[in-house]
Amino acid sequence: MKKNKLFIIFMVFFSIECVAKFEIYDATLYKNKPMLNSFNINSIPIIYETHFFGNNKNIHAIPDNKHIEKIVSGLKNKDYKLIVLDIERWPVRGKIKVVNESLLKYKKVIKIIREAGIKKEVGYYGMLPIRDFWRSIKGEGSKDYLSWKNENDILRTLADDVDVFYPSLYTFYSNEEKWKIYASAQI
Repeated sequence: MKKNKLFIIFMVFFSIECVAKFEIYDATLYKNKPMLNSFNINSIPIIYETHFFGNNKNIHAIPDNKHIEKIVSGLKNKDYKLIVLDIERWPVRGKIKVVNESLLKYKKVIKIIREAGIKKEVGYYGMLPIRDFWRSIKGEGSKDYLSWKNENDILRTLADDVDVFYPSLYTFYSNEEKWKIYASAQI
């Protein structure tokens, strides 16, 4: 199995001091924001679903190979180490047939990007593991937690095709302790 990396995208700027090397990436879309490189905060490109599909709302659609190549060609010579793909239209939960069809689509997009000569580390935002606040905080031995874990195991083939995981760490609720459990489970 291929060794994957885990990166967390911080969407908010903050100051942090730590002993270990901890990389911070900025994916905010603010206009006229300052250059953060001097603070060791590098930019990271996110290719959103709208870049791939435009206004096409058909959840079964797969972007055209040439269109994907055109989107990523602008990143080839940029000084980015990582690329985030944010496609959330293909379901990764539910009927196994539908999930497997979705996995093939996600894998196809990665394959096209690789064939386009992109040598950066690429991964999907929010796909791995499945974002599920309530089941992920139930405790490792609980029925709900094991169900969530089993759903994530089905996605293992996609995990083998990406270089990086970008888990979703939204704060859905104000309970900080439960969020910490959720965040730990996602990571």
